Amino acid sequence: MSYFGVIHDFQPSCLRAGGLQHSILTLPLGGDYVLNHITVALHRAGCTDLTIVPAFEPDRDYADRLHEIDGRASCRVLTPSDRAEPECHGEASDTILLIDPRYWPVTGYDLSAVRDEHAAHAGAVFATCRGDRGTPALEQVVTDASGNVRRVQRIFDRMAWSNAESSIVPFCVLPQGLSRHGLTFPLAVTRGQLAARGVPVRDVPLESPVVCLSDEDGVLCLATGYARGVRVDDGACVPTSVRMIGDVMVNRDAHVGEGATIIGPTVIGRGATVGSGCIIAHSVIADRTVVVSGMHIHQRVYAGMGDRRPADNETPRLTPAAPDDTFQLIAGGRSIDPLLTRRRRRLLAVKRAGDVAVSLVGLAVLFPLMALTALLVKLTSPGPVLFVHRREGRDGREFGCAKFRTMRSDAHHMQRELAGQNEVDGPQFAIRNDPRVTRLGSMLRKTNIDELPQLWSVLIGDMSLVGPRPSPFRENQVCAPWRRARLSVRPGITGLWQICRHDRDGGDFHQWIYYDTAYVRNMSFRLDVKIIFYTFVSLGGTRPVAIENVIGRHALRRKAWTPTTPKPPSDGLPEPVTVRDRSPRIVG
Repeated sequence: MSYFGVIHDFQPSCLRAGGLQHSILTLPLGGDYVLNHITVALHRAGCTDLTIVPAFEPDRDYADRLHEIDGRASCRVLTPSDRAEPECHGEASDTILLIDPRYWPVTGYDLSAVRDEHAAHAGAVFATCRGDRGTPALEQVVTDASGNVRRVQRIFDRMAWSNAESSIVPFCVLPQGLSRHGLTFPLAVTRGQLAARGVPVRDVPLESPVVCLSDEDGVLCLATGYARGVRVDDGACVPTSVRMIGDVMVNRDAHVGEGATIIGPTVIGRGATVGSGCIIAHSVIADRTVVVSGMHIHQRVYAGMGDRRPADNETPRLTPAAPDDTFQLIAGGRSIDPLLTRRRRRLLAVKRAGDVAVSLVGLAVLFPLMALTALLVKLTSPGPVLFVHRREGRDGREFGCAKFRTMRSDAHHMQRELAGQNEVDGPQFAIRNDPRVTRLGSMLRKTNIDELPQLWSVLIGDMSLVGPRPSPFRENQVCAPWRRARLSVRPGITGLWQICRHDRDGGDFHQWIYYDTAYVRNMSFRLDVKIIFYTFVSLGGTRPVAIENVIGRHALRRKAWTPTTPKPPSDGLPEPVTVRDRSPRIVG
């Protein structure tokens, strides 16, 4: 049995201008193109042949352009005259790996899961994206004809499978014989048609959010997300008078005129020409595109003079969060999962290695202190030494979060009686001079010694040294955008909220939301080191640290909340603005 790769190419409206025919496959992505990234994934899956089927009428240079990008003789472009023929030449037992590049998994194409599922079970297998990774349910908002919300419907995991036809399907595996029945895009429709004909259909949930490349915002999101630092390829001409700020990538044979200014994240395609005095900001200039002198281009995918322009009454769009490597909390309240670029994956790998090393050393060095603490807890109050509570970690997976017990064994029942004395907002419960806290427990809390057992959770991968505070399921239901951001990373023993909150005893739920999302948006190895440093300097958060000292004023999207400044809005998101929400459409 052989595997054949089939990619259906599409043309977003933002790429339909200019003399050169551009498409999703010809989009620059890092030093390569979208086509290169997909073909590498197909090779890893064992594909021996590749066919590209454009969903538009290709010009005479289209096939040569793809061959120039891919560089493999086995890459075949199906022209209109060929479409009556089977898409792959092979036996009925052969298999097609079909790719719809409009839906890009931000963690990259991993075709092994659908390939293995197909090998184990006959029939068609579809990679399906339908909601948050790791969450047990979907929530659908039901509106009336006027757009008013009528109800929120929750679809739990078992029920969600029947809802797959409305899902996003970036790729699938089909037996060769099924391709002769014709395929319909999007692939979710093909899935429904095959199931209606009695073909065995299986779904594999896609463990990644998906960027939609069918519009300009998705293209910007993906292409600029791979621009890191200033990079000028061989053959590119960039005079010394050109100013390049931020993450800028100038690809091979591009030419930038005198006095131009390029503000990142920006990608200049191969062979593109940027005239003198131009200002290019947060944009993608397609290959071989000419930008005439003096033009100003802001947050656009520019493919030529015929490019669509906003109407006179159309307000400017927001600048995306591409430099931060995460696309979340765009103004207007939209929450976007992190874009897991190569840089972010390296960061997570380094972060995990540091967690393992520090937790091992910490457990070894602090073992005598932990043993003494356990003995004192046992001797001073009845009950277990450790308090273990179920908390949600990365992707919503629950784990047992352990601390040295600092309260009476009947503290949970006492909380119901004390509910009327709660002094904090949100889902938290806290009162000053809490009668449930033991005398030893009060000392353990002030010194943060009660947190030391969490080093074991760090070692086994449930937690990290630095991250949002681990919270139970109930607390995470209060604010959906906050939940989605904080559950995209591992919770931490210490974090931005722990060291920056102005009231350690009382706390403020709005601060909690703000600092958690600020950490996720600006996460870096340097930030983790600074948080650990300030954890010691502030004696475990007993002395609040200004957020500007930790993240840096230039990196903050707005001024941090302090007791002398206005509170953040009730949802913990940036203040509403009067521009349109043009955040990239990301599913999952």
